[in-house]
Amino acid sequence: MKITFVFFDACQDNLCRFRCKTINLSLYNGHFSYIFDFSKYAHSYAYLRCSKMWNDSWAYHRHVKSCNFDVRYKYPGGIYQNPKTIYQKLHEHDVITPKHDRFYPYRSTFDYENFMDESNLPQNTDQTTWIALHRPLSVSVCSNVPGFQTPVCFITDTRDDEGLVLRML
Repeated sequence: MKITFVFFDACQDNLCRFRCKTINLSLYNGHFSYIFDFSKYAHSYAYLRCSKMWNDSWAYHRHVKSCNFDVRYKYPGGIYQNPKTIYQKLHEHDVITPKHDRFYPYRSTFDYENFMDESNLPQNTDQTTWIALHRPLSVSVCSNVPGFQTPVCFITDTRDDEGLVLRML
C-alpha cells in the first residue's frame, strides 16, 4: 500500500508549489508495516491501471507519470465499417432490386447427432493414429416449405451412414 504526503511551500509570487513524499506500507492481518527498502521487499513493480510490469522502480515511476490508459488506437484504415451488400453496390449503378427478390423465402434446418465408433478402425500409419470414427446416429429436418413443415427425425440402428443421409434428402 502506498501513502502519499503532499507538502506545500509558499513561493514569492504567492503561488504554491508542492513536493510529494511517498512511503510504502505493507498491510497484513490488519497491521501496517513500514517498508524501508522496497527493492528488498519485492522484485517487480506492477501498475494496476494498465497491468504493465517492470523490474525496477525507475521505469515504473517514469511510466506512472505518463500513463494514459485511455489511449485510443489509430488504425490505418480507420474504424471498422460493414462492407456494402451486393444490393447497395448495384444501387450505386442504378440497378434496383426489389426487396421481395433479395432473399429466398424458404429455409430448411437440420441437426445431426453423432457418436464415436471405436470398432473397425482403419489401420494406423506413421502420421495418423485412429482413436474413433465420427458416425451419424440421427438427423432431424424441418423447413417452412409448403408440404414439408412437419419436423422429421431419421434414426439409424445400423452403421449405414450413407443410407441415413439419403433418407434425409
